Amino acid sequence: MRVKKNPVRVAVIDDGVNPSELTSKGSVKEGWPPDNLTQHGNVGTFYNSADGHGTVMANLIGSICPYVHLYVAKLEKSTTAYSSVAQMAAEVSPIACL
Repeated sequence: MRVKKNPVRVAVIDDGVNPSELTSKGSVKEGWPPDNLTQHGNVGTFYNSADGHGTVMANLIGSICPYVHLYVAKLEKSTTAYSSVAQMAAEVSPIACL
């Protein structure tokens, strides 16, 4: 008997994720900001990790849960209030992600 594996949806709020560097190919389903938003602003696309931290986190999640669907939200570095993107992501309210 085959057991159907239901994917687990996980939001990665970090400095972006490089899908080509993931061990679970095809796990990134969507991301923000999309290409059409980045053309006119200074925000980079979600699939370009600035420091690689988001990609490392996505790989760790994939190693624990191989049936994961990742939804990436890229945060840009701030020179004023936060010392790192990881610190900024840690302070994002879970309610804001609903």
